[in-house]
Amino acid sequence: MWKLRRNLSQTLLQNRELAKKLIRNSSIGKNDLVIEVGPGNGIILNELLEQAAHVIGIEVDFDIYKFLRKQHSGRANLSLYLGDALSFPVPRENYKVFSNIPFAIEGKLIRKFLNEANPPLDCYLVARRDLAERLSGLRGNNLFYVSNSPFFEFSIAHYFKRHDFKPAPKVEAVMFRFKKRTEPLIPFEEKQRYQNFIRTGFGNGQPVYRNLKEKYGRERVVRTFRNLDIAQDLKPGLIKIEQWLNLYKLVNYRRY
Repeated sequence: MWKLRRNLSQTLLQNRELAKKLIRNSSIGKNDLVIEVGPGNGIILNELLEQAAHVIGIEVDFDIYKFLRKQHSGRANLSLYLGDALSFPVPRENYKVFSNIPFAIEGKLIRKFLNEANPPLDCYLVARRDLAERLSGLRGNNLFYVSNSPFFEFSIAHYFKRHDFKPAPKVEAVMFRFKKRTEPLIPFEEKQRYQNFIRTGFGNGQPVYRNLKEKYGRERVVRTFRNLDIAQDLKPGLIKIEQWLNLYKLVNYRRY
């Protein structure tokens, strides 16, 4: 029998009824293609196979991979792959993600899916509560949230109890969700341009006005801040997402 990958801070969901409830309450339906990273004991995988049209399971551990292949032999709606999810090519068609991922790679996996040319329509990932709350903007605006929220909606779909997992994690865990906006606040083709603008604005924590004027010119930035009635001494975390969007649009006024 396979063993847990403790080097990846792996904890397995052991509550079958909870797994069923979470999947049934998600946006996953009978016509969806779904990716699960690290199927592990198969509790989530079993429910996904009942709910979705097709499931892609990506497992890095060979022993677990063999166990799952044997357990689910004959399942026509399952494609199981042995390999690292961080380097796995995502489908070209629409897909969703539902996974209990190892905490050791949660940040890398979140960024992988967000930065794909074809990101998931909807994504549910078990993650540490403190990380999920920061990424969701619940603890204030930060570079990650401001950079990505025009293109994705972030939320926490569920707060777990530690005994929902085995072994029980030392930290609180939640179901972190991000959903691709059907109508982005900034066109998707401008995503890289917008994110470069936000990185410039955040700079090294100095006031946004100072960071922007060095690159975009004092006259343009002064006029923009005056038009939007934004104080020139505000630091990045104190500027609202709506103000960031307007700053981007006005500083790059030729495109709007």
